[in-house]
Amino acid sequence: MGRAHAKKQRLCHSVSQTFQQPQWTKIDLHSNESELEKPEQIFGHQIVASANVLWCIGGYRPVEQVKISLIALDLHSLQWDDLTPGEDSVAPTWRWGHSACVLEKHALKRPTDFRVMLCGGFSKNCNFNEVWHFCPSSGTFAEPPIALQQLPIRGAYHSLVHDAFSDEVYLFGGQRCVGGPYIYSNSLSDRKG
Repeated sequence: MGRAHAKKQRLCHSVSQTFQQPQWTKIDLHSNESELEKPEQIFGHQIVASANVLWCIGGYRPVEQVKISLIALDLHSLQWDDLTPGEDSVAPTWRWGHSACVLEKHALKRPTDFRVMLCGGFSKNCNFNEVWHFCPSSGTFAEPPIALQQLPIRGAYHSLVHDAFSDEVYLFGGQRCVGGPYIYSNSLSDRKG
């Protein structure tokens, strides 16, 4: 118990030493208007970084699509690309308010297996309880094993985190709408990543 606690303290200290910039700096971005319309109008999305690319996954955009929104920002050129999957692709449907987390042990064992887990979300018509995996190295989605494909709740705006020490994924809170006012959750669920 003492060694694990000391290891966590060293990790927290090294992370805090890494981020020494005293303030946020605005980055001037360019967009290829023929490929992507006004990326700043997205909300309810999740963002992850991998190999000098920021992936903006899901979210409500001014133009509806069949599949989940997927846009990428190349950090070298600062150009956005719209890589939203086609209608026949294996990918979640259009949604926002989903939660996402990096499955950290995959990243530590083999960088090519770096994965992001996406959970739930909603659209104008549906509260989802699906689970999906996203692989930033290939820009593709996949369904996880059957045991991981459904959440204990339907809805959005919950929080999701993976604890690499225990290899547990935790899902907390959220809300859903069923033809009326929002219904809120304060439940906490966990399972192996």
